[in-house]
Amino acid sequence: MFNAGKISSDFDNSKIGLIPVGGNNIKFFVEQKLLLKLNRKYAVVIDSDRESADRQISEKTLRWKNQCEQQGGKLYILRKREIENYLYPEAVKRALNKEVRIEDFNNVNIVSRILCNHLEQEK
Repeated sequence: MFNAGKISSDFDNSKIGLIPVGGNNIKFFVEQKLLLKLNRKYAVVIDSDRESADRQISEKTLRWKNQCEQQGGKLYILRKREIENYLYPEAVKRALNKEVRIEDFNNVNIVSRILCNHLEQEK
């Protein structure tokens, strides 16, 4: 989008790096410490893992948020359950020719599996 002139900057030009880490992975803490040693600002985006809008964010997630902020970082908790809950069902249908139900708090792990299988088949 940057090359097409749709946005003013991209991650490379803004010197933003992405480190994908899944679940309760201890790598989060290791990489967080590494970022501190490199004297870089950092932000973490994590799933809320809430199963409904009235569910509270877990104590563990709130502790992570507090720890990040105490060390000068930012931790953003997604409003929806998981990152997959932000996918558009019509886009998934067009890409994979499969109907999926994606709502704010439903479990959409099946979408991740379908996408991974699709990408594996394309190799």
